[in-house]
Amino acid sequence: MKIAVLCGHYPYSGAGVIAFESAQELAHRHDVTFIHGGEEDRVSDERGLRVVSVKLPPEPGRQGWHLYWNPGVIRRLRALLRDMNPDLVHFHIVQRRSFSLASLLLSRRHRSVWTLHCVAGTVGHE
Repeated sequence: MKIAVLCGHYPYSGAGVIAFESAQELAHRHDVTFIHGGEEDRVSDERGLRVVSVKLPPEPGRQGWHLYWNPGVIRRLRALLRDMNPDLVHFHIVQRRSFSLASLLLSRRHRSVWTLHCVAGTVGHE
């Protein structure tokens, strides 16, 4: 199975580490590409895993609207997923300093799974 694991920014947080490590484990049995936001567009091989970095706007130049709509990043993600043609896209943290929330639109084009990460550990707890 071809799987794309998307993480907004790596290495940035515990969620990014979890996304990367889960992609590594999946790669033992599947064709996996780990896609994340970064400082530059780059393709590399890290520990046997194909890793694609998508350049995000620089932190000082990032505007509030980038949280919701970043056409350049969305075009790049759409092209990557079109070329890869994955059977499944596994989304991890995609908000704030990362891909715009518009990446949700891409989940309508591919079978998708979302892993929600909660820094405070309060999701689903009273």
